Amino acid sequence: MKTPRSSPWLLKERRALALLLALLLLLPLPAFAAEEIAPHKVCAYIYDLANAFNHFYHETKILGEEDAVRRESLIALLALTRDVLETCIDLLGFEAPEKM
Repeated sequence: MKTPRSSPWLLKERRALALLLALLLLLPLPAFAAEEIAPHKVCAYIYDLANAFNHFYHETKILGEEDAVRRESLIALLALTRDVLETCIDLLGFEAPEKM
């Protein structure tokens, strides 16, 4: 019997799940950073989220995904990540470049 850790689905989705968990950390962040007057915590979150996104993006076939529902879900996850990063940058009071 396979354990959950060896499940092909879990291995395939682990980066997506890690990215989703990183996105969820945004919820308490603004209040926490403001309460402690600690904008560096927003910067650390941006860094961690960007790393989670990078791992997800490099290990996940998105446009090549054959399942249309899954492909659209992955694209929605990309858009959500972009929106969260833009929100964090807005919290810090500067604008991100269009391209890096």
